[in-house]
Amino acid sequence: MKDKGKNWSRRSFLKGGAWALGGLVAGSTLLAGCKNPDDHLQAPEEMEQEKKQGLMQYTILVSEIHPHFIYNTMTSIYYLCDQDAGKAKQVTLDFTNYMRRIFNAVVSKGLIPFSEESEHTRAYVNVVLAQIGERLQVDFDTPHIAFSLPPLTLQPLVENAAKHGMNPDSGTLHISVKTRKTETGSEIT
Repeated sequence: MKDKGKNWSRRSFLKGGAWALGGLVAGSTLLAGCKNPDDHLQAPEEMEQEKKQGLMQYTILVSEIHPHFIYNTMTSIYYLCDQDAGKAKQVTLDFTNYMRRIFNAVVSKGLIPFSEESEHTRAYVNVVLAQIGERLQVDFDTPHIAFSLPPLTLQPLVENAAKHGMNPDSGTLHISVKTRKTETGSEIT
């Protein structure tokens, strides 16, 4: 029974932390556009639009940050410190880059270069590889990178492929990411 209370407290803490983080993101979004002290006196329509933007950014942030993934990553780094300090440093750097790109995506107001999204996805893959080892192989065949896309487009696709394609009883899961230029634009498969 005591354990149930502990889990409830942990969930409440995470939920509260997510709301606090969401408020911080929404608040910083609303204040970011103020260039002089009188800018906070906006028309109600503009304030409503900024409020919606802040809520959308919060929703993106919460949907991308999974506490279980963070716990697993931190635990993996902890054990790697004793086994392979160099690898622990690299996973820490990859995890930091992954988290930085998520936070940057939240405040992004437009498209980003594919190369940035690819770097974010590679950082995610490297963190996952530290957790599950050689049960996952992701190949990037991306010669065409001269295009832009919304942030957090590719990484969630790779994440879903890994989550739903992984079978503990089978061998290595192979995921392939490819890009090519088409007559009408760019294609990612």
